[in-house]
Amino acid sequence: QCRMKDKAQSNIDLATRLLNDEDDYSANASIHCSYYAVVQYMKHTLASDPLRPISLRDQDANAGGVGSHNYLITETATRLSQDVTCQLAFRRRVRNLKQLRVVADYKSDIVGQSDGEKCLEEAKSLIKQFEDYLEAS
Repeated sequence: QCRMKDKAQSNIDLATRLLNDEDDYSANASIHCSYYAVVQYMKHTLASDPLRPISLRDQDANAGGVGSHNYLITETATRLSQDVTCQLAFRRRVRNLKQLRVVADYKSDIVGQSDGEKCLEEAKSLIKQFEDYLEAS
């Protein structure tokens, strides 16, 4: 589990360095790092949950192939809150990051500095939510 946490932090650090370049192509690349930091920290959170841990191996087996992050997003949402409205809000936040990551990685559009900074802040905010959950459990 610690490796996922370390990978997540490495992606946050890299996104920060890319944004410090103040170049649209670097900002575009930072979005990939911000999104995957969240994915990696979700995996860490699920594996480290003291109440109902899901091993990394089981996460991979349960996730399937296409849309595999949906499993992680849904499982994490149900852990963070019992309130359906909060779960939906969490899922929307992660999916918004994912949508920008798809644009940054696969579309010809360049996602610029402002969006890159917003993604990084959102990733940090989500990771803080995961950390708070693990500390409270």
